[in-house]
Amino acid sequence: MRLLKAAHPKGPYVLMGLCIAGALAAEVARQLQAGGDEVRLVVTYDTWRPGFTKSQSLLDRIALEVMDRVDVHVRRWKNVRKSDMTASEWLLSFKFAYALAELAVKLGLLKEAPKRATGWTPPWFQRHLLNARKDYENPGFAGDLIVFKSEQTPRGPLFDAQMGWRDAGGGHVIVHDARGGHLTMLSEPNAPEIAANIKAALETTS
Repeated sequence: MRLLKAAHPKGPYVLMGLCIAGALAAEVARQLQAGGDEVRLVVTYDTWRPGFTKSQSLLDRIALEVMDRVDVHVRRWKNVRKSDMTASEWLLSFKFAYALAELAVKLGLLKEAPKRATGWTPPWFQRHLLNARKDYENPGFAGDLIVFKSEQTPRGPLFDAQMGWRDAGGGHVIVHDARGGHLTMLSEPNAPEIAANIKAALETTS
């Protein structure tokens, strides 16, 4: 917040974030509005609303977790088949496999644990954000929200089409299916379509 206000002391603000950073954007919007600032729009990309699954039954939460884990590893295996990821990187994406590799290092069977494939740098920051999200529930904010869902976003009867943001915005909640994957929907050739949707929303709220 302090850095944002230092760079842009006054609104109106447009905030956006990918994955868990989208949850951060929504919380920053809430704090800005609580301080009297105007937030015109919040844009999230593949962001589930924190606290959303707590409203579901235990069986549904377990089913969601299993389905999500299966979906993640199926996509990673497809990346192995396309040579976008090595087989060892895929295996080490399983926590138990990486734990075995670390144990082998301690026992002197390996010199060092192989590196895990990750989209975050550094990985500790990702763990910090994920742990913080577990105890956080987003109360919503007074403004418009765009929810972009990549082709990798799980879909099905248990996966809410609005990713839990249905009643989060005091204004409109607009959902768009975006072309591309979690890390590619903001790259060419997918970015222009996203930009056009954001531009249209800004023209509506201006």
